[in-house]
Amino acid sequence: MTMYRKKPIVIEAVQWLGKYRPEPALPTWFLEAEEDGTIRLFGDDLVITTLEGEMTASLNDWIIQGVKGELYPCKPDIFEATYEPVEPETVPARRDDADSKQLALEERFEKEKAASEKRQATS
Repeated sequence: MTMYRKKPIVIEAVQWLGKYRPEPALPTWFLEAEEDGTIRLFGDDLVITTLEGEMTASLNDWIIQGVKGELYPCKPDIFEATYEPVEPETVPARRDDADSKQLALEERFEKEKAASEKRQATS
């Protein structure tokens, strides 16, 4: 059997501590996702539109922004087992945020288009 190791990548993440959180402030990408409807408040939970569909984040879950600007929730135990903090000076250069967001939007559009075509074909 062939074994694989996950590539070391740097992501941005914020832990969901509820709507009325003190500090630290929510990052800009989180606030923008709220504005455009990608993240919606549902009681104490968040509903996040991901590349795989809608997912729910509960209190204390981590909200991750992936390398292409995509968002998804992660349970605290999985996050702790998978990620560790990095110092800013060790972070490799990333694509421009606008490029990342554009790529994520294009991927989401393509998935939605494929799903729509599939629904039309089965109707």
